[in-house]
Amino acid sequence: MSIEIEDINYLYNILYEIMPRRTSNEVLSMDYLTFSAYIGDPNVAPGGWITIKKLVDNSNINSKSNILDIGSNTGHSSFLLKMLTDAKVTGIDIRNDLVEISKKICDYVDLNVDFICGDIKDMPFENKEFTHIITTGTLAFLSNGHQKALEEMHRVLVNNGVVIDTCLYYKIKPPEDVIKRASQKLESELLNYDLNQYKELYERCGFKLFNQVSMSEDYSDADINKVIDHILYREEILCREENMPIGEDYKLALKNRLTETLTVFKENENYLSGEILFFQKND
Repeated sequence: MSIEIEDINYLYNILYEIMPRRTSNEVLSMDYLTFSAYIGDPNVAPGGWITIKKLVDNSNINSKSNILDIGSNTGHSSFLLKMLTDAKVTGIDIRNDLVEISKKICDYVDLNVDFICGDIKDMPFENKEFTHIITTGTLAFLSNGHQKALEEMHRVLVNNGVVIDTCLYYKIKPPEDVIKRASQKLESELLNYDLNQYKELYERCGFKLFNQVSMSEDYSDADINKVIDHILYREEILCREENMPIGEDYKLALKNRLTETLTVFKENENYLSGEILFFQKND
């Protein structure tokens, strides 16, 4: 199946428009994932839909596959997988508010995707239920329980099932203060692993690497000021359409939050690289 840029933009715009507008104080105090959804950032895989298409093109996923999207967030990776493959897709995330946002988006689009609130370290699925598991770097954001999460992934995969991880890893060991600042912004302790450490983590839990494909690093090239200007412009348009005045204090709060967050992430990205890793379940 093909996917059109207009379809992708429509998904992104729905996320932005269904989030209720907040006050300047709320913008400054909301948690990272809520703020990310608020500005229309769907937390899809690094590299966006191009990465999702690349992992599909390099896999055996088809319309008969049964895919589990681990850490589905606002559901955009799940939606893109459905659009590209017409497979059965289920998203799971530990945050019920993000699951509810995903379900709201389902109301706007003609896509049959299921979303469940649950812990990936104790998933509510039968043994050997899924043919494929997709994780867009979720393991890096787990504060603990990485082995348990992988054991659960192993349990719910069919024999010879496949895990595909769009893995961001540290190509250069970053200073501790860089990781600390990024972890604080993400409100989660980042896993400071290089590529071999990620591979070893999977292999210890019964998976065998059989393919890897480089991700484009274009995702790290965006100019921070241009991103901020675009978000502020879009905010003004939306508020104008809804007859909601946008105050200078609100614009300043939004700009400050964006500048602070994007600057820290850009600093962290200087040490990162990305690979799409393909693992097969060993029985």
